[in-house]
Amino acid sequence: MGWKHYIIMLALCALLLTGCTEQRTEEVQVIFTPDPNSGPFIISTLEIAIEANDPSVQLYYILGDVEASLNSLMYSGPFRIAEDTTVSVAVFKDGKKIGEAKALYALVTPEAPGETCTASRVCSALTEVTITNSDCTTSTISCASAEKCTNGNCNPATPINVTPVTCGRPYFSLCRTTATCTSAGGYWYYNACWSTPATGGGGGGGGGSSNKAPTVTLLSPVDGQSYKPGNKFIINANASDSDGSVKRVEFWMKYSAGDVVNPETKLGEDSETPYSLVLENGFNQEGNYQLWAIAYDNKNKQKATPVITIKITNSLLILGALCASGSQCQSGLCVAENDMRARCAAECSSLGTMCSNDDKAYNNDGICAHMYNAVQLPYVECVSSNVAHIGSKYESPCLASETSVGDPCDTNAAGGFVADGTCQADGTCKVNLAPTVTLNKPLNGSSVTVNTTINVSATANDPDGTISKVEFYIGHTTGQSNGGGLITDTSYPYEISVTPSSVGIYTFSAKAYDALGANTSSLTSYVTVAAVNNSVPSVSISSPVEGASFTVGSSIPITVSAYDSDGTISWAKVQYLSGSNWVDIAINYTNAYTYRFTWNNAPVGSQAIRAIVSDNRQAQSSVNRNVNVNPGTNHAPNVSITSPVNNANFSVGQSITITASATDVDNNLKNVTFDYEDRDGTRYVIGVDSSSPYSVIWNNPLEGKSGLRATARDTLGLSTVSGVVYVNVNTGNLPPVVSITSPSNGANISEGSDVIIQVSASDANNNLKNVTLEYRYGSAVWSSMGVKSVGPYTWQFDDAQPGVLSLRATARDTLGLSTVSGVVNVNVNSGVNNPPTVSITSPASNGSSVVVGSVLSYAGSISDDNPSLNVLWYIDRIGDNQAGALIKNTTQAPGPTSGSLTMTGVKMNPNNYPVNLTVVGATYYLWLRVYDGVNTVEKIRTFVLVSSSQTVSLTNPLDYSVFDEGYTIPLTATASPTSQLTNIRLFVDGALKSTGTSSPHTYSWTPSKGTYLIQAKALFGVTEKTSDISGIVVEAVCGNNRCSASEDGCNCPADCGETCSQIEPGLLFIESVSTSDDAIQDGNEPIKAVDFDESTYWSSTTPNSITLDLGYSQTVSETNMKFGKNYAYKVETSNDGTSWSSAVTGNANTGWVKSTFNSRNARYVRVTFTSGGSIILYEAEVWGQDSLNTAE
Repeated sequence: MGWKHYIIMLALCALLLTGCTEQRTEEVQVIFTPDPNSGPFIISTLEIAIEANDPSVQLYYILGDVEASLNSLMYSGPFRIAEDTTVSVAVFKDGKKIGEAKALYALVTPEAPGETCTASRVCSALTEVTITNSDCTTSTISCASAEKCTNGNCNPATPINVTPVTCGRPYFSLCRTTATCTSAGGYWYYNACWSTPATGGGGGGGGGSSNKAPTVTLLSPVDGQSYKPGNKFIINANASDSDGSVKRVEFWMKYSAGDVVNPETKLGEDSETPYSLVLENGFNQEGNYQLWAIAYDNKNKQKATPVITIKITNSLLILGALCASGSQCQSGLCVAENDMRARCAAECSSLGTMCSNDDKAYNNDGICAHMYNAVQLPYVECVSSNVAHIGSKYESPCLASETSVGDPCDTNAAGGFVADGTCQADGTCKVNLAPTVTLNKPLNGSSVTVNTTINVSATANDPDGTISKVEFYIGHTTGQSNGGGLITDTSYPYEISVTPSSVGIYTFSAKAYDALGANTSSLTSYVTVAAVNNSVPSVSISSPVEGASFTVGSSIPITVSAYDSDGTISWAKVQYLSGSNWVDIAINYTNAYTYRFTWNNAPVGSQAIRAIVSDNRQAQSSVNRNVNVNPGTNHAPNVSITSPVNNANFSVGQSITITASATDVDNNLKNVTFDYEDRDGTRYVIGVDSSSPYSVIWNNPLEGKSGLRATARDTLGLSTVSGVVYVNVNTGNLPPVVSITSPSNGANISEGSDVIIQVSASDANNNLKNVTLEYRYGSAVWSSMGVKSVGPYTWQFDDAQPGVLSLRATARDTLGLSTVSGVVNVNVNSGVNNPPTVSITSPASNGSSVVVGSVLSYAGSISDDNPSLNVLWYIDRIGDNQAGALIKNTTQAPGPTSGSLTMTGVKMNPNNYPVNLTVVGATYYLWLRVYDGVNTVEKIRTFVLVSSSQTVSLTNPLDYSVFDEGYTIPLTATASPTSQLTNIRLFVDGALKSTGTSSPHTYSWTPSKGTYLIQAKALFGVTEKTSDISGIVVEAVCGNNRCSASEDGCNCPADCGETCSQIEPGLLFIESVSTSDDAIQDGNEPIKAVDFDESTYWSSTTPNSITLDLGYSQTVSETNMKFGKNYAYKVETSNDGTSWSSAVTGNANTGWVKSTFNSRNARYVRVTFTSGGSIILYEAEVWGQDSLNTAE
């Protein structure tokens, strides 16, 4: 089977209940033109066309020996290649792939006259090769019987020694064809024929194979285009020379019209890039013009482009016109001498059907034809086999009452309507010619390395108007990050730049629009983006020197020098060898030439240390050094319990894993013993571990509070006991679990950087209330960064200052238990020079909303003493836990920096991990990284991706509604869009009543007499929306009488037949407790004040307060509290936890103290201790009336 016809066997199977019972085979032919088997093609560029014998299928293609798919280019017309290429085609029908085909094209660039022939071997049959003789003729020889012709050689190859000679006549580069130039003028023809050179040493070309000919490509105009005479005309070319420079580019033409053929004429030349020639008055004579360019290098060697042909004519056919005499309608085009680009109306399947303004024709069966979609023609009527007629409304002249500027019209109303123009502002009808566009850069088939900026430029002209815009399309044939998408330029010169962040084949094309909307697309250029050839960094240890000696217990300074010739250093670290494992001593994430580390507590003996550095492309180098640590006086070991943390909580029956860190500077550590102390003070051994990591498992721990210890012993008898770590083994509610997951403990950042802090929190009883984050520098007082009640628990710390930044998180549940995370210390380093001052000015603040699909504009400001800065912008999505995707990389002076990003598709990070830019509801990081040669400073801004509209509404009850007591009210809320919805929550007087995950959400609620405020809240990812508030009244009913909610004391007034009597207050149930300050003594949490146990208590220090939450609003009238000492205190009440009313103030004595006040409705009761030092509160009670839940 040849390359030209590719048979795709399609098995179509009808699926019945019994399975596949019938098989039918269809045949689809994919035809490549020219036939690839007729090659190799002696030409610089080759135009390729593909088609299928089934017009209902769609063809998608890609250049390269890869599989084509729907992500490949949809075939719409011929395209060109400029090098050996495999064209891969996928055939789709009804959206499904039904086959594929491939064709390999071999192109041979013609050599210049005078080139030295080489001993080339070309396959002519399976077991034959064609060789070059000394006179440039060819001979065919057979491969040995055991050999096969592979890639143009007998395999294994048999050396054939042929002495190179200089051809004395025209020849092709492989000397396998004896064709001669037939053009009298000697210009380049389609099959690369050229003029006869001089004999001997080279004939005007510089001679010999030591100097390579330049390369040259004609960029515009496009082969086969037609133009009006007398209009401005621009010819563009691209030329380069691999072993020298381009001296000049000449532009030539040859005119013909009928029997008239003029000699070739030099139009002009250009000696500077971009190489172009402007003809202000264009070509005045109608006819065919052959155009080509010749490039000369600095040694006068030349290379010419293939010839293209354009036509200058006043009779361009347009949509709807009758095909001219001698032309015919082929596939919907009027074709005559390849110069017509008009769509015939013969595609209409039923004459007389009307075409709607979406440019399609319809009959009763649906779509009957597509009109040429480059021009919009409303209300087109197909009246004959090859002409489209438009109603009189659009005939010339363009009447202001019936037409608008840009409507199609007829420039000559006589002889039937022909839509050959558009209506102008002055009411005239003018022919509108489509613009021309040529993609100048990048060159088709060029290649760059990843993260290299590619300059993209185009030349666009409009023969009868102006260019309104040029759209650049940038795609990625492997479906990865497209590197740019659609970018529009509205002013000359039309040029942009993109920086691909991942390897692969990228596509570039341009589309030009004129002022009336007509447009033309350029040919597509394919650019290969390859991985960077990266040099590894260099590293050395300056100190200590090889074999240096130190005494055990002393600090060992380590100095490391690093350099990267083609990038920067990302990090440096030092390690020591422990057994067969390398253990980190320290790591530094800044870019510098010199790094200084200190190794403390090095063990006795000969020690191996090494330094490792990594560059910005992850290439690493290392160097080793040996030192001696000599023993001194025996030192006691060091030991501490690392897990569990102090005051950790566990359930009865839950096993506890206890882990300790133990070291011995003398390298004499023997073992670690773990024990606990029971209630009577007796200590019991849990277990002994003699190898690191030192740990034991305590099964069936005692209920209550126990103290854990670890004792480390060395082989010489010295021992050390760790500090006591207390654990609580509970029978009821378990406290939450919390930890800081990012940054890691010991992380290094530069002064002025922003830090994203992520906390993980959970509660085994599903009672998690909130998480608080605190920070401090050194030993300063802890400061709060805020409280979050809904995850993800993420904070941003801005403008870090030099020193140690400490972080800790506290998780609280709704029953008053809390857990404090381990402290994470971050080293904020100040550089040798002053770091840059960096700020992000847009988005202006964290948490702003960005609509999916919109353009995100980002900007920042930089000041620094260094005149040259490396500025990088990244984007990432919270939760990906991957490196961000680079969206801008520049080198600039201090000042503003900005850019834009369309929130569509994906971006690839350096690890080829996709960052999806369309996750609605997700929080994204936008961060700016600035490097001044020594210091790296990062600034971060977060934003939330939202849809165009996110709403929540309370649909029931309506505001001002009145209900009877005992009636069940359906509280209903709706939210939109549901595809982005996380949950809907219903609140009554600020208290959460119900949570749902779908819309609409309904909760049945039966309230008692009173007034209530009801609201709905919806969470879309991390974006929360709130509804309007509905206020309702619930009234009591006694017979035919109604009691208002404002009446106090009795359930109904006397006229309802009841007697009003004072109801004695009862003890109210307390749902949860909280405090204003978390400072507590170990084991004496706030929950101990409401546990009905007078032997336990809450302890803290003044000033502090404890808030008692009753769960919902009730009638309260007194408090009863048991104090451990004398205090000054006050009692306040609130319905919403925000607005407080004073109830009583006083000075408490030790023991029970009752405080009575005027009864009022309240949900929260707060007791504030204003003086008295340490607080001991054994019990706190609230008394009042609640018909639903009065504590017994």
